[in-house]
Amino acid sequence: MLDRVVGMGLQLALVPILAAHWGLELYGTWAMLVALPGILLLSDLGFATAATVRMTMQIARGEREAARVTMHSASQVVLAAGLAIMALAVTAALLVPDSALSFRSGADPSHLRTALLCLAAYAVLIIANGLVLAVFRSNERFALGSLLSTFTLLLENGLLVIVITLGHGIAAGAMALLVGRGMGTVIGLIVAARLRTGMLPGLRRGNRAVRGELIGPALAAMAIPMGLTLLLQGQVVALGAAAGAAAVPAFVAARTLSRMGLQLSQALAHPLIPEFGAASARGDQRGVLRMFALVLTVATLIAAGFALLLAIAGPWIVHTWSAGHITVPRETMWAIALSALCGGIWNPVSNLMLAINRQASFAPALVALAALAVLVTLALGHWLGTMAAALSMAAVDLVMLIIVLRFSLYHWARPPDLYRTVMALAGEARSEAGRFLRRG
Repeated sequence: MLDRVVGMGLQLALVPILAAHWGLELYGTWAMLVALPGILLLSDLGFATAATVRMTMQIARGEREAARVTMHSASQVVLAAGLAIMALAVTAALLVPDSALSFRSGADPSHLRTALLCLAAYAVLIIANGLVLAVFRSNERFALGSLLSTFTLLLENGLLVIVITLGHGIAAGAMALLVGRGMGTVIGLIVAARLRTGMLPGLRRGNRAVRGELIGPALAAMAIPMGLTLLLQGQVVALGAAAGAAAVPAFVAARTLSRMGLQLSQALAHPLIPEFGAASARGDQRGVLRMFALVLTVATLIAAGFALLLAIAGPWIVHTWSAGHITVPRETMWAIALSALCGGIWNPVSNLMLAINRQASFAPALVALAALAVLVTLALGHWLGTMAAALSMAAVDLVMLIIVLRFSLYHWARPPDLYRTVMALAGEARSEAGRFLRRG
């Protein structure tokens, strides 16, 4: 969770820095370009994630040679994905016309082409870094892997800030991310090698049979990040293409702010995921009901409070936070607040579905809805601006809330049982608070 917290803090810190040094149009163009790595990360089809899970189970059973074959099979796919990404990036840099690259921002097309190539290489390194992290996670060194991931985030973004404050532009910023990620990946490989697990990425032992066995879990693992990437990053690109780069910063700033509450809810729900899976496997319906009620209640309280804050003071917060460089229309912030409310509830609850391997019940809908939202933003962005992206994102979160709650109430709790459990949890919380106050 450390890397998530640091990542969110870095996003918050970068907004006023980028807006102040680059201006809204250049910042908007940058926001569209840095969405590219998130989209390109889907090109490995989830093999790194699937390989990590498979290796963890194999090592736990003492099957280290089989785990090595899994690592090398996934490495072959990642290498092919990396070559495809770079081939696509080089082709785009050579063939895409200047008018399609500028996004009406006035940025130098040659700088944008350089940034495009650097960010494509950056995406390749992120995919490769997933294999490096798999070494730590599969060998029960999760904390060390998380620490290295956090260090890499700080390194690459620190270099980015240095480049920006020295007065350099988009091309240099993309190079800074690439250099920082490259250094972090090399350091991760060195540390992984010193562990002497025998599980470093490689190609020699990979085979077609294992790659075939990984396809199913890999595609299932990919569906959720694919939907979220389309919803968060695809919307940025669509808005910039439809309304121009200058429209992007207001949406990005409001969206980033709205996800603060979601990150808090996710952090509180995350420790319950393994316990929920174990309770479900044991057939402990009472335990399942209590944990579902707890996650739903806490997520709802946090999401409702944060959405209210955004609806009332969101524009002022963004204006103050960006040092007056970014202004978000109040109507756009209302739509963002609705998205924060719905998303802040369905995301933590869907983690419980992941704990019992039922992501197929919502992931396809997320992908389809997110793709539809991108199309809506492309179609309406020219006329509605940031409101098009905010409304379509809110609509996706609202429908996903309905889908996830429908599944949860059908499988885990009838409304009367849920109500009684929530009231019981509230009573327990009041009792604990009273005891705490008396001790104080």
